[in-house]
Amino acid sequence: MIQKARRRHDEERKRRSQLIFGSSNMHLKLEEMNQAKRAKRAQKRKQMRKSWKERFFLSSDSNFLQSWDAFVTFIAFYSCLSSMWFIALGQPCEYPIFNVMEWLTVLIFLFDICFNFMRLRRKRDGEVPRDHLFIAK
Repeated sequence: MIQKARRRHDEERKRRSQLIFGSSNMHLKLEEMNQAKRAKRAQKRKQMRKSWKERFFLSSDSNFLQSWDAFVTFIAFYSCLSSMWFIALGQPCEYPIFNVMEWLTVLIFLFDICFNFMRLRRKRDGEVPRDHLFIAK
């Protein structure tokens, strides 16, 4: 009696597995599906891997560069005002914070030059060349 119930239960499980997975052995079918998913993920990761040169390009549409441009605009405005102030009234030597701010301004402008050499720009035909020589022109 118990064996009959077990056999019926196994047959029912195989029938359900056949309906759901298209195979009577659902464990084997699930393992095949998981392997296919893993292979697909590995292929996607491989495609997404960038070479070391690709990491030095920045998209013009990125939030980072848009924020950076706004920040550099603010720094340029500060540089203009401080230059006029220092020319008109002289540079205050007793406050070292002004010297630190001037050096930070120079450093930020240097970073901006570097970022501009890494920024991808579109050609007129819509193509985005990934070449530092084109960016430098």
